[in-house]
Amino acid sequence: MEFLFRVERFRAHAAHVAIALYEANLLSVASNVQSGLLSRDPSDRPSASRRLNFARLVMLYVRRFESTDPVEALHYFYFLRALRGPKGDNLYTSCVAELVLESREFDLLLGSISPDGSRVPGLIERLQSGPNDTQKVKSLASTLFLDISYCLYNYSGNRSRCSRV
Repeated sequence: MEFLFRVERFRAHAAHVAIALYEANLLSVASNVQSGLLSRDPSDRPSASRRLNFARLVMLYVRRFESTDPVEALHYFYFLRALRGPKGDNLYTSCVAELVLESREFDLLLGSISPDGSRVPGLIERLQSGPNDTQKVKSLASTLFLDISYCLYNYSGNRSRCSRV
C-alpha cells in the first residue's frame, strides 16, 4: 500500500485497496494516527510486520480534492468514524468539522431550513454515521470558527472585538 501511495497515478488504488481491507478487518492499522504511513509496533510478531496508518493515508488522499469536492471528501472521511485522534477525539468528526469550515458548504453538509420552516437534512445526517454526529460537527466547527475569529481580530489589532469573541 505504501509503495502504491508513493506513485501519484497509483494513489487512488492504494486508498481504495486500504479501505476495502480496513472494512473487511484485514488491515493492521497503526495505533497512533500521528505515526508515519508505515510503522512497527514492538508487540507485533513477527517483528518484520508493519502497520498502515490508515487515517493518514485517507487524509492525504482526500487532501487532493476536499476543497473542490466536499461531498466526495465526506464519503472518504466516513471510513474514519471508528478511529480516535491524538486527543481521543473522533477523527471523522474532526475531519468533517474542518471540511465544513474550509468548503463553506454549510447547507449541503449540515442541512438548512426551507422557506416553509421545515428542516432539510444535510449529507452528514444522511450518512447516519452515529448518534448526534451532525450536532458534534456543528459544535466543533463553531469552536474552530471562534478560534479563527479570535486569532484574526487579535492579529489585526482589534482588541475590543477580540475580547467579545
